[in-house]
Amino acid sequence: MYKYKPLEKVKIDIDAVNATFLTTNPQLSSYESKEFCELISEISNYRVYVYQRKVSGFDGYFLRQEKANPKKVAYLGSARKHCCVFHDKLFTIDSFSPTHRVYHPLICKDINTGVQTEMKVLSDKGFREFIGTSMHLYCQDVVHSLEAHNDTMTLEVYRYPADSLLTKETYHEECIYHIHIRFTGGKFTIERVFPEKEEHTPKKPYWRDGSGNVSCPGDDCSHECDDSCPIWLNKIGLSMLQINQFDKAVESFEAALALAPDFLDVQNNLGTAYGMNNQHQEAYEAFKKAHEMKKDYPKALNGLIVAEMNLLLPTERHCQSRAILVFMALSY
Repeated sequence: MYKYKPLEKVKIDIDAVNATFLTTNPQLSSYESKEFCELISEISNYRVYVYQRKVSGFDGYFLRQEKANPKKVAYLGSARKHCCVFHDKLFTIDSFSPTHRVYHPLICKDINTGVQTEMKVLSDKGFREFIGTSMHLYCQDVVHSLEAHNDTMTLEVYRYPADSLLTKETYHEECIYHIHIRFTGGKFTIERVFPEKEEHTPKKPYWRDGSGNVSCPGDDCSHECDDSCPIWLNKIGLSMLQINQFDKAVESFEAALALAPDFLDVQNNLGTAYGMNNQHQEAYEAFKKAHEMKKDYPKALNGLIVAEMNLLLPTERHCQSRAILVFMALSY
């Protein structure tokens, strides 16, 4: 690439180059030719071209041609993947950020004066990619297109998740979003428009009915009875109680409660398993929780009374519990 300074005059006859191309290569596209000047845009006094020159690989840069004097051609900068002219400014940006560099600016060059500025429009977070033994660092935003329509210039951007090793913050999920740049009040404004996040309603487990209660679908169930179902785990736990395998019963009931913490029968059965295994303090806690889940649940209250007696708690404690149980019985 030739090292010209912005707006330095270059000895390229754009019209002659293109005339030669069209005469000798009528069937070729500009990217297949060895030399070609492609018109990008026009403003009041100038035309802007990208000069493409294939020598070894690709060599290209932007040129400014005076309309009044086509022989006057000036250098505007190195060619980039995406470019467009907007409000007499040449905007350019590559798709990816350069290797080992997360900062990836939008270059803004005044076509009239050659003054260049940078606009920070993309994320300053990145992701890592290993190629062989080398680690490459890229901006998480990849530019798909850069176009200007009427009073808005738009970048279409694909966002990758930022590398968690580079930042502890959480950024927008992987998506395609748009950056709109407008010229208002003598300055450029930037607006980023992300797609609305879809709100995913958690799928109701097959072992809950329409009201959200734990309930076996019966013959209508299309799932196998396994450890993913708290109803099945409760049945396993009860079977373990019948053969005095109390530790395994506790294990099954706790697994069921991990899936459905509101499963009242299982909470009560857990207290029973602890009590039968002489773990009276654990039984007391389990029955107490079952009683708190439903105050008028006789099984839980009865288990709570037995646990209090086994723990030799003060007489008034289990007498009070028994009085509540008798009142409930009389209320039915």
